[in-house]
Amino acid sequence: MRMTSKLKSIDLATARSDEFLTNVFGYPCWMTQGPYNVELVRSDLMAMPFPSFVWLKVEGKKDPSIAQFKKMGFETISEEVTYERPASKEKAAKSSSDEFDIISLSAKKAAGDTALSKVVGDLAANAMTNSRFHQDPSIPPELAADVKRRWVMNFFASKRGQKMIIARAKDGTVIGCNQILYDGTTRVIDLICTSEEWRRKGVAHAMIEAMFEPNKETRVGSQSINKAADKLYRGLGFKPVSTSICMHWHAKDI
Repeated sequence: MRMTSKLKSIDLATARSDEFLTNVFGYPCWMTQGPYNVELVRSDLMAMPFPSFVWLKVEGKKDPSIAQFKKMGFETISEEVTYERPASKEKAAKSSSDEFDIISLSAKKAAGDTALSKVVGDLAANAMTNSRFHQDPSIPPELAADVKRRWVMNFFASKRGQKMIIARAKDGTVIGCNQILYDGTTRVIDLICTSEEWRRKGVAHAMIEAMFEPNKETRVGSQSINKAADKLYRGLGFKPVSTSICMHWHAKDI
């Protein structure tokens, strides 16, 4: 039987610790990035304690390493699409409607707002039910939800993201959020969600329009099966620029 090891420090050739997921899962999690040396990845997996988790992304759909990773026990979880919107001179849209308001928060302004952090965290946990973590049958739904909850709450702890766009209904209920990263001159949608009852009412569209900045490109990732997101992003001027295959591996107790 493989030895159980909690947060053990080990030397690996290709994988690096994913500290965020390690904290959420409660056991060691790693990610590995290409270009891949398949044999080194295999060697890393042999050194993994139980339990542990590894994830990776392979660019494109025809890379021969995908089949080799499957033989190692990796499972294909999702096909992901990256969209980009070129820089333009337009300013962010003025944000309001008869039904909801759009509010922009800097990380500095939001820091320490524990009440709003909890509200937005619960929104993300309840609204984001089709993430790659939810699609992995080896990850319990409540743990997958907690990944999204803690991901977005990290914004309020000044740990991830520089800006957040929040949508509020007229009664003050938070109905959507758009967490944004700054990557040089590119603005990245890191996490975006809308409460189920407010979908298809222009909330996501408004939150994205509100983030546009003059002379700044915008980037976002989505899943190829999410046709509604594809329509939304294309309608806002985004174009797909690349695809990748996301794969997960879980250590087996042998």
